[in-house]
Amino acid sequence: MGWCAYHVDEGFDRKAEMDKLYNWNDGKRDYKVLKSSMVGATYYGAVRCDDGEDVSVFGVVALTSINNRDWYNFGYKGMTEHDGPVESKCPVSILKLLTPTDSEWANEWRDRCMKYHEEKKRKRAVS
Repeated sequence: MGWCAYHVDEGFDRKAEMDKLYNWNDGKRDYKVLKSSMVGATYYGAVRCDDGEDVSVFGVVALTSINNRDWYNFGYKGMTEHDGPVESKCPVSILKLLTPTDSEWANEWRDRCMKYHEEKKRKRAVS
């Protein structure tokens, strides 16, 4: 999985750019971002997929990059939770929107995200 890059006019919003990319229809399925957030330069989202028969909500993660010295000034590396992303700071409010899955990698990613938040909460309580 590589990076994609394209030109965006000055003053753009990373989250808005990624929301646009994940809201689409391929003629068979309709994809809609239900909730998304930026944690640093990493985008997290809950995307609803409706194929007319089944509806599911899955997690997406995208690393983002801005390079204003190049015409292709916005880059991203997008993946779904089923790809087993390393970035594991997805907000709990997004995780709660995801529908159950049989994907081992997705479930491991969800567990890592929840453990991150539990550890963060534990550290705050100790301080």
